Amino acid sequence: MIAVVLLVFNLITRRAVFLARQNPEARALLATFSDALAHALRTMLRRLIGNEPRLGERIDVSSMNAIGRRLYERIVGPVKLASHEAIL
Repeated sequence: MIAVVLLVFNLITRRAVFLARQNPEARALLATFSDALAHALRTMLRRLIGNEPRLGERIDVSSMNAIGRRLYERIVGPVKLASHEAIL
């Protein structure tokens, strides 16, 4: 099972690099469901494009939460979370 997951990670990162190379003006977004997975994909991506750092600047790897937060802050402004006391 772990081998399959690593294979999928490898395919995803290689595809993003391929698309970025084929489209020099484009940006690519790899969206995941967790921060840990985003970190793992970023690490694989850095290893894959070690000698092409400019390419990595056009490939964004983020979790869905991070993307949502970034969009919210851009459109609405800073996120204001309720305190633990207010929720209870």
